[in-house]
Amino acid sequence: MLGGTAVWLITRSSDSGSPAGGAASKGTSGSASSTPGVSVNAKEFLDRIDKASKATFHVRYSTGSATGSHAVLEIWHTADRVRRDVQAVSATEGTAHTEEILANNKLVRCVLFAGKPWQCVGAPTSAGASVADPLQGADHDVAGRKVTVTVDTIAGHPAKCYTVAAGTTTAKPSRYCLSADNVPLRIDGGDGKPVDATNYDTNVPSSVFTPPAKVAGS
Repeated sequence: MLGGTAVWLITRSSDSGSPAGGAASKGTSGSASSTPGVSVNAKEFLDRIDKASKATFHVRYSTGSATGSHAVLEIWHTADRVRRDVQAVSATEGTAHTEEILANNKLVRCVLFAGKPWQCVGAPTSAGASVADPLQGADHDVAGRKVTVTVDTIAGHPAKCYTVAAGTTTAKPSRYCLSADNVPLRIDGGDGKPVDATNYDTNVPSSVFTPPAKVAGS
């Protein structure tokens, strides 16, 4: 479903699915660090995600499904403001465009359907946790799990990838790849919904954080 395509990109789960593809040229598994239950590789991964949360970047991701529907996820990110867009396309249901802006301690959610104007509403900032998360809410709990490091090339850029072992026998491993400047280029929470970057840059003008329509009730 078209709505479902947008929803799973906005609200991710991590209880099923398979890791994303991508050939790796070399890898290491790491050894125990000074933090109980967290390996050297896991600590490096968490440190880099923390740096990503403070970084400035603009990245576009693409995904598809067996039914022919596809979606584009686009992020504009700074240390204190984030905008997340999802454009979902379905052969049977048409297109939908959602836009979420987390800025100035406020969260605004907007939606656009074909033939309709933009509609925007305010939402509790507590609902914006996955918007602020560089990994889009994908599970990245590494405590007690083996983390393997490999290298890959995504969207023409070299990336360092961290594969996190599954936490249960029914779950799948997760895999996250970051550019040299800590931009997430592959996000695969092991939920069967991986997204790969198609391009990225560091151009994030202030204008992108302006809602496309008046916010209802404001």
